[in-house]
Amino acid sequence: MSQETKQDITDLCVKYCAMDPGSFNSMIGRGFQQVAQGLINVGAEHGPVDVKKVLPQSSTMSRKTSAVAQQGRNESSSGSGKSSLRR
Repeated sequence: MSQETKQDITDLCVKYCAMDPGSFNSMIGRGFQQVAQGLINVGAEHGPVDVKKVLPQSSTMSRKTSAVAQQGRNESSSGSGKSSLRR
């Protein structure tokens, strides 16, 4: 990757952190990195794509997040200790 591309990504990350306070640590979290990798993979497979066509609606995110959280609680209370969340 060129130094210019790396700088462009750094600039985007800085803007993200400036626009969404408290997001410094989220940039290095596994969840953010998985989303970023997924977006990179989409771009590699499909070329440039409007991000609005890729990212889910907030209602979809809320519904699915609630379902995943409930599943995790159910697994914890059953004592299985296993989580189906990808890591």
